[in-house]
Amino acid sequence: MAHNPELKRGQIAIGVELGKHVCRPGADIRAVWYRGGMLGLLEMGDGELLAPWKQRDGELQEIVFKSIATMLMTWMAVGVPQRGLPFDLNAFFRKLEKATE
Repeated sequence: MAHNPELKRGQIAIGVELGKHVCRPGADIRAVWYRGGMLGLLEMGDGELLAPWKQRDGELQEIVFKSIATMLMTWMAVGVPQRGLPFDLNAFFRKLEKATE
């Protein structure tokens, strides 16, 4: 990994090239990262929002990833204050609940 002087000790950076190796050819890596970031936001705090869809080892079930992948989402502009997440959170949870009935 190349040295990045902007990173503080103990931090790492993952580049788009790594994403290209773990995703299907032609995947929009930025969109994959963005949706993963949204799941990360839902996991912040006590992480209980997604608790019903966690496996025994604490990993999220595959249905969570499939559901977030199909949500209509907008890009949040840099420097523009936002109210809430860039997707319909209630619709996301309804989709998860329906998929696990």
